[in-house]
Amino acid sequence: MEQDNKNSYRTKQSLPQEFYHSCLGKIVILLVLLFVLFIIAVITRPSGRCKLR
Repeated sequence: MEQDNKNSYRTKQSLPQEFYHSCLGKIVILLVLLFVLFIIAVITRPSGRCKLR
């Protein structure tokens, strides 16, 4: 018994779509997002000169 179409399991996704749907891709995207949020937090933090007490 041989299948007619051996490549039927393949999808027609582009490389960015395949990267986004992979586990490694989701981890990389999450790390980039966390890095951007970290940079925004560092830039917008209050200076040490202004104390409330």
